[in-house]
Amino acid sequence: MILSSNSDPLRALRMLFEFTAKTLSESGFRDGCPIAAVTLDVASERNLIREACEQSLQKWLDVFVQHFRRAGLTTARAKSIATLCFAALEGGLILSRAQKNIAPLNAIADELIQLIRMSSATPRAERKARKAKLFPS
Repeated sequence: MILSSNSDPLRALRMLFEFTAKTLSESGFRDGCPIAAVTLDVASERNLIREACEQSLQKWLDVFVQHFRRAGLTTARAKSIATLCFAALEGGLILSRAQKNIAPLNAIADELIQLIRMSSATPRAERKARKAKLFPS
């Protein structure tokens, strides 16, 4: 899988979005996430199907969490970022299919990477500032 094959977590995320966009485009914008399709179509009416969809989606989410944990994020932060990335990927698939254009997936990937970089840098900068206040040179 793409997320486990690359040591650079943001590069791997970009590769996943690129692969998804390529696959979607090559299918003539017909293929998306079959689990999402079933979830949207019948899961609210059939509890067994909903549970199966939930378990399948959770497995995907777990892959994202493991990916961000390997990158050094805390479990709580990895879960939060994983949820954002997975939801954005699914939403990007829907928008791209509706528009018959991969631009939404590309834009989402760009923004996610920028947001993750910014959020990862902020705590370090805050720690440095606090340390400088506590231990001035």
